[in-house]
Amino acid sequence: MTAQDVHAQRRVDNYAALVHSIDARFNALAGPVFRTDAAGLYDAYLASFTDPDVRQQHSCSCCRTFIERFGGLATVGDDGALVPALWDPAT
Repeated sequence: MTAQDVHAQRRVDNYAALVHSIDARFNALAGPVFRTDAAGLYDAYLASFTDPDVRQQHSCSCCRTFIERFGGLATVGDDGALVPALWDPAT
């Protein structure tokens, strides 16, 4: 697979939409952000890709490092529950 193929696939799998979603959610935060001890985030991220080829494309040290470093960031909601800072678990 060439770099051009990877970039073409990322357009298909809405990579830009994911990046935009993370950026918008983080920029909309009001209040302090905390680091949690969340575990298994990278595995959950990979499991979200049903196509094995797409999963392989996201199985890289860049994705792993980003998710392990920033994936557990959270804020505290009005009800006192932790709310992920970067992504909406429902989506």
